Amino acid sequence: MKNLKINALKIVIVMVIGLITITSCKKENLTVEKETVLNTDEQLYNLIINSGVKSENIKDVGEYYLVEGDMLFKKNKSDLKKVSQYLKGSADFSTNLKQSIQMSSPGSIPGKISQWRTIGIISSHNVENIKVYYDSYPNPYGAPWSSAWKVATENWQNIPNCKISFYNDFNNKWTNQYTDNAITIIEGVPLYPSSYAYAEFPSSDNAGYSIHINTNVSLSEGQKIFVLSHELGHCLGFRHTNWQSDWREYNAPEGAIQIPGTPATDPSSIMNNGSSFQSVPNWNSFSSYDIIAAQTLYPYSLYDNWINDVSPFAGYGDSDLHPEITWNSNLVSSSTVSIEIYQYGVSKGIIASNIPNNGSFIGSNNYRYYLQPSTHDYFYVQLKIISDDNPSINDMTKAFNFFWD
Repeated sequence: MKNLKINALKIVIVMVIGLITITSCKKENLTVEKETVLNTDEQLYNLIINSGVKSENIKDVGEYYLVEGDMLFKKNKSDLKKVSQYLKGSADFSTNLKQSIQMSSPGSIPGKISQWRTIGIISSHNVENIKVYYDSYPNPYGAPWSSAWKVATENWQNIPNCKISFYNDFNNKWTNQYTDNAITIIEGVPLYPSSYAYAEFPSSDNAGYSIHINTNVSLSEGQKIFVLSHELGHCLGFRHTNWQSDWREYNAPEGAIQIPGTPATDPSSIMNNGSSFQSVPNWNSFSSYDIIAAQTLYPYSLYDNWINDVSPFAGYGDSDLHPEITWNSNLVSSSTVSIEIYQYGVSKGIIASNIPNNGSFIGSNNYRYYLQPSTHDYFYVQLKIISDDNPSINDMTKAFNFFWD
């Protein structure tokens, strides 16, 4: 249903991916002030060490261990088996990932991205409805990063033939650090002075839950867009493209699986780590292999383009909350279809039942009566089309909002 790379990405694709900090031109040497009382997790620490990571490349930053300068592993909360697969790789992981890529190729059965449980890949359903919220704090050092964030999300969701898409949660109704499949952008977090940002890796089929921005550094708008586009890549499950030239030694190289159609290295990838650049680049574009990698990992399935998306903002005025619903009437062989309305992922009722499968419907009832309002507005709404001949065949729009006076 929607109309980069991370590329060559020998994506140590274990994409359980972790957080990243694109640091300055010198090195990714991120440190955060330690709390007075350190919270430790010896099992997690030893696992990281045993994977081949040197102790000097592991920083204790309170609730997390910071690895590779931009990946966070939460103490006493991380799935040790997944972390092990991420850092070291395994034959089972390699096999499952290859199966996942094969089964989720364009035209395959819906939902197969998560059919094979692989580390750090967002599920087929979730990847096109990732909630984002910009949690801005007072910034005495200059303009906030909110405009750059908007462009960064558009960069990813404008990749053609790729399901990645974001829903901006304006009223923070569902997006916060405790909500599934939601990314909160947090300004003003104390980071090492030369570090710009870092992000959480995906887990349980959901996107990484936060990106922390160091507002104490001065960057141009183009540099901010580059940093946030890079960090978003980690939230989506992509590792550094040039991981193999970095500090880590892998005991089991099977964990580094090159994405089909991409080279072993790609100097143009936005997912190269910070040490690859003399200074933070201004945003230009994804490399061609960034795009191939995203399309390969998050492709459309057979019925993903059955119903057409509604505008992100639908309905202005009390009488205008029943926009035309359109779909591809030739994709599914069903004489009639039904339309169901959802809000916040919960069904709110059938708005059209057993209507002709002719590709268009305009309801007579105001859709807002099905929905839970926030003042005068209705957030995170979706429409679902269902084949009456075979209800297991269905498709949903991306989330959108109703605004009315």
